[in-house]
Amino acid sequence: MSRALNGIVNAWEGKLKKSQAPAKKRANSLFTAMSVAHVDDDDIHPPGEVYHVEKVFSNGDVYMGQWADNCPNGHGKCLWADGCMYVGNWCKGKTMGKGKFSWPCGATYEGQFKSGYMDGEGTYTGSSEDTYRGTCVI
Repeated sequence: MSRALNGIVNAWEGKLKKSQAPAKKRANSLFTAMSVAHVDDDDIHPPGEVYHVEKVFSNGDVYMGQWADNCPNGHGKCLWADGCMYVGNWCKGKTMGKGKFSWPCGATYEGQFKSGYMDGEGTYTGSSEDTYRGTCVI
């Protein structure tokens, strides 16, 4: 893997870890109308139950999607305060399966993720439209 792509992966991993902060209620959705969950709402759902939430974290990050066992689990969208965004599948709080990660500069990676990393077949498109298609292994 190139040094540039490795740097992108490391930056992305750091952004993913930021999303594990406590949530607070939010009255209006940034994306669509939906119910809003509070960090304590996990107490009313049995372990393993998947439900739909929007969580706004104290640092400004937002997660919208399926949630179970106090973390993203299923399909969801995470928008970080710095403008990075991931839309795709999650498993136990980590990106897993097919998804798309976008950086504020316009660069994107669309493809397979595993255990929170870009891992598998995918396409990276840089902000200047340079494209890498192939296998990303972490």
